[in-house]
Order: sequence, then structure tokens, then C-alpha cells
Amino acid sequence: MDLNRLETKIALAIAAIVSSARESAKLNCLNGVYNKIFVTDIIEEFHMTDFLQLRVLTLNCWGIPLPFPFGSADRKVRIKEIAKELATGKYDIVSLQEIWSENDFNMIHDAVRLVMPYSFYFHNGYAGSGVCVFSKGIILETLMHRYSLNGYVHHIHRGDWFGGKMVGLCRIQFSGININVYATHIHAEYNHDEDVYLAHRVVQAFELGQFMRNTMQNCEMAILMGDLNLRPTDLGYDLIRHSASLKDAWLERSDDYSPDGSCKQGLTCDLKDNCYTKASSSGKRIDYIFYWYEKRTLKVAVDKCFPTLCRIPNKPNLCYSDHSAVYASLNIARNGERIEESNNREIYEHLNNFANQLRYILPVVESGLQKVILLACIVHMDSGRGIALAGHHFTDNYISIFINFIDWILFLVWTGLSQFRRESVENDHIEHAYSIGTIFLL
Repeated sequence: MDLNRLETKIALAIAAIVSSARESAKLNCLNGVYNKIFVTDIIEEFHMTDFLQLRVLTLNCWGIPLPFPFGSADRKVRIKEIAKELATGKYDIVSLQEIWSENDFNMIHDAVRLVMPYSFYFHNGYAGSGVCVFSKGIILETLMHRYSLNGYVHHIHRGDWFGGKMVGLCRIQFSGININVYATHIHAEYNHDEDVYLAHRVVQAFELGQFMRNTMQNCEMAILMGDLNLRPTDLGYDLIRHSASLKDAWLERSDDYSPDGSCKQGLTCDLKDNCYTKASSSGKRIDYIFYWYEKRTLKVAVDKCFPTLCRIPNKPNLCYSDHSAVYASLNIARNGERIEESNNREIYEHLNNFANQLRYILPVVESGLQKVILLACIVHMDSGRGIALAGHHFTDNYISIFINFIDWILFLVWTGLSQFRRESVENDHIEHAYSIGTIFLL
């Protein structure tokens, strides 16, 4: 056997043992049993080996909380099974899409909090963005960018505009490595031959790449996960990869291993063996894990990458979702000088001060909500009489149109303010781990 390969295998074996012990130490800490000497020894040993395996997963959960056929079939059962799988501790960072119900998010959060104690839900649109992140490593900061094109408002039957497609960033510190995790869900295609949303999806891909490129300066590694609704042959796929210098984990994998039931071609959607897919579908690869790393400080290699989580083991007639998940294990080694880490005490003090500022923000938002409600009441008062506006007298029909328009605008403002208030309250109760995500109002 080649000596270098033997040394690598030995180092990875040591890293696996250290990683296992390290996670045990974290769990003991969570349970109130904190052994300072043990944790210190493990951290020092890890820094000596400088090897780490990072396990990441992305899944579109198809969680529309409406009665079938308008909503997602078997949603409650499937979400519980997804939470059960994530609670096994197999994953270090997870990105989920189409978690439209906050109750579903909270249920998953409660189920996985012992193995992934840090999480964040990106509030956006009028049904929520559906995008959330769970992590074993601490989430230091979050940021959100809403795409400038989000489908058509009059395409109510699609719902993409109401959800508000976006990209969310979580800055995560995992075993001494600063990682930017980007979670997104790009506009659906719906019809490949007559794609009326092509321009929207290309713009979203462009903005995603630009957003990543301009926020990756202060990290050692970046990971993009999500349902991109783009095939590898699509223009948007190339835009994302090249604008942010990303690598596709599926293409970079060193091991062709695929578990039973996994598509060996890497396809993740419209699979024939998915119980929610038409039998005539041929399948496509639209869910991805991309990555980038700072070559001056790290070496990263993809050990395994494959689609997973199709059929539910104890419920063979059900699938976790209409998509398959994508899993990747990344082997990370130090390469040269370590980027100096920020002092944790300073970070925590900064976040504490920021949380205190939120208490001053909330009354302002509450005041804005009250004004919106008051304005809505004024508009509806005496609506049977004509309204003089810009020198014109409107009849009852025009009054109705005008009032409906005002109602719509007020609804948009009220929704945005409510989301900001809710997110502010959530961040006010976080234990040093979160910071507020940027909220964009229309």
C-alpha cells in the first residue's frame, strides 16, 4: 500500500475517534456534566491532528400546510420522520427547504436540539421562506438577501411570489473552522419546454453567486445547499458555480458509494420510485451541495456524496418528500497557518449588547403595526361615499378597487413588520448563538 495513503487512513481514523469523543463531550456539557480537563484534552488533540470530517445534508421537505390536494400529502407524518432521522446525530449541518409552517420548524428543533443545538429560520415573504438551518456548531451571525425577481404576483396558483425566494447565510464556527453556510431555494421551473420564469431563475442564480462572492471574505470555507431548481446543463448552474468559484460535491466525490435505494446517477427529483412522483417521470438533479475553501489554510476533499432519504424505512409506502435529500461528507485538513480566531468572549458580549438593542427596536415596530391598523380602519370608514383624489371623483366601483388596493399594500406592510417583530423577539431569547437576519420589506 502507498505510504501516503496509509498515513492518510491512519490520520482519518484518529480524527474519527477524536470527533466521536468531542461530540460526547458536547452532549455531556448539554446534560450538565462538564469535564473541563477532558474537553481541553480533546480540543488540543484535534488541533494536533488537524483532520475533521464534516457531514452535511440538504432536503426539500415539501411541507405546504394546506389540505391535500392544495397542500402536501402526508405532511405531518413525513415531517415527524424527517425530525426523527435528523435526531440520530448523523449530520453536522442541515439545510431544509419548504418548511412553510413554523410549528413544523419548532417540532424539528425540539427533536434535534441535543445533537444540533443551534438553528435558524429565515422569515421572508408572506408564508415564510421555508428555509432553515440546523447545526452542531454555533451560529454566530445570520444574513438574508431576497431576490429582486420572485415570479409573478398574479400567479397565485404557484405561490413562489408569496413565499419570497431568498438566500440565507449562517456564519458557523465548527471545531475551530469558520464556515459560511448558504441556504436557498430558487424559483421552480414548472415547464421545461416553455419556461416563463426563466429570466427570474437566471437573475436569482446571478444574485446568489454575487451575494456569496461578496460575503466569503472572512471565512475559511463556504457551503451552499438547497433546491436550486436548475439542471447541471442550465445557464443558472454555471452562473452560480463560476461567479463564486464553487465546486459541486457530487462531481468531486472520491467514492462512488451509494446506499440502497439511492439513485446512482445523483438524481434527486421526479424519480420513478418516489411515491409522490408520476411513473412516467425520468428524474433530474436539481438539489445540490456546493463548497469553496481557503486554500492557504485548508485542504478539503469530498469523501462521499449521494442522494438519500427516499423511502421511510418503517413506512415503505411513504417517502420523506417528493425530493431526495443530498448528503456529503467532507474531509478537512489544515494547510499552513491557521487564521487567527476571534475571541469568543468578545463575540458573546457583542451579541448580548445587540440583543439588548432589540428591546428598543420592538416598541418602534409595535407602533408601526398600530399605524397600519389605524390607517386600514380610516380607509374603510364611509366607503359608500365618493372619494376625491387628485381632482377626480371616484364612483363606488372605483372606490372598491381603491380600497382593495390599499388593503393589499397594508397587508404587505403589516406582514413585513410582523415578521420583523417575531424575529426580534426570537433573537432576544437566544443564548449568545444567533443574531438577527436581515428583513426586506416590499
